[in-house]
Amino acid sequence: MVRFVDEKDELILEDDVQRIRLCGDIDVHSLVTGVVVALLGRVSSDRFNVEKVCYSGPMSPSGLTLKAQDPERYLVIVSGFELAHASDSLLPLKMFTDWVTGWLGDPSDQHRNSRIALVLIAGNLLRGISESKDGKIINTHVENSSDVFTTVKTADDILADLAETVHVELMPGEFDPSNLMLPQQPLHYKMFPSASSFSSLHGATNPHSFEVENRLVIGSSGQSIDDIGRYSNLQDPLEALESTFRWGHICPTCPDTLPSYPYFDDDPFVIDRQPDIYFSANHDQYQSKMISYTHEGGVKQDVRLVVVPSFNKTKSCVVVGLSSLKCERVSFNVGNLSR
Repeated sequence: MVRFVDEKDELILEDDVQRIRLCGDIDVHSLVTGVVVALLGRVSSDRFNVEKVCYSGPMSPSGLTLKAQDPERYLVIVSGFELAHASDSLLPLKMFTDWVTGWLGDPSDQHRNSRIALVLIAGNLLRGISESKDGKIINTHVENSSDVFTTVKTADDILADLAETVHVELMPGEFDPSNLMLPQQPLHYKMFPSASSFSSLHGATNPHSFEVENRLVIGSSGQSIDDIGRYSNLQDPLEALESTFRWGHICPTCPDTLPSYPYFDDDPFVIDRQPDIYFSANHDQYQSKMISYTHEGGVKQDVRLVVVPSFNKTKSCVVVGLSSLKCERVSFNVGNLSR
């Protein structure tokens, strides 16, 4: 990944009236453009000497009452099928769909998977080779149209297999045929004639916010976390994801370095309610942690942070318990069917 970080970088605090350079107790390379902060300190010459930093955070708790779940139900999150480049992933993909639909696994797996409430496909269904997007201008040829149709037909078959037995939500990703500017709009249902015949298949935006079993889930297909990594020292996706949660904004670098649709009155990327599950998808490896956030009045709420790995790279998905918020990775590597 190309990075734009230098030891000479400075932070500037800006409001609608003025700007001032910052110094003191603040880490220049742990912040990015667009973060909303309140600072305590003193003005010294032409700089503001920071003593304490306060971030916005989520504006309020989710306000949802957890349903009694006996037995527990589950959310499956998977990303990065990248079917246009998935010649070595078709067997793991088939194993994944068979596992979700109950045709693969031991009786305990089948018993648990019968309680899957939703499968979320979080972007890059068709394509997603970020290494090829290096900014170089090269001569390219239009792909054979039959290859394109074959790829979309494969995606349609996979979605139909899943939607036949479980609710599926499909988000677009950076390399999917959707608009470039965030929020990306759902992939058109006409691309998937077989799968769209099932009412259990739902198109979703990127980023996406939804409720399942009275749990609030918010997340993106990964562009915002990747962009933060380009302009800061937050190279660990889980650390960057936690930072966006504490900043109270999913995509703070929009529209400066990440293209987004211009909004005048309302910012759709603000985290106005604290999610129970907060994720970013299409990363190199799986990561997860549970943190607790305290709101005004001393109200505490836990949130499960999840970095969802690319299936094309790791052959794995993530399963989250909607009652306990316990999280695990399930691998479909051929010859290594371990968790």
